[in-house]
Amino acid sequence: LSSTYQCLLVFTCVCVYLCVLLYTGVYLCLLVYTGVYLCILVFTGVYWCLLVYTGVYWCILVLGWCSLFFTGVYYCILVLGWCSLFFT
Repeated sequence: LSSTYQCLLVFTCVCVYLCVLLYTGVYLCLLVYTGVYLCILVFTGVYWCLLVYTGVYWCILVLGWCSLFFTGVYYCILVLGWCSLFFT
């Protein structure tokens, strides 16, 4: 009876130990997967931020150049107008 009891005890212990190992493995896999997923999310967010930031930067540059250009054209027209008035 005692040897059967010991066998059952050892068997149960081994089963529980394997179950714990398996559970820990699955848990670690989920942790790693979640970590990788979060990393990808953060990286994607940073990438989109950089894209948006670059877009905004280019918009500001283009707007700056456009405003400079149109201001220049405006002043040219003003000067030409004054010149034409002066010479006529």
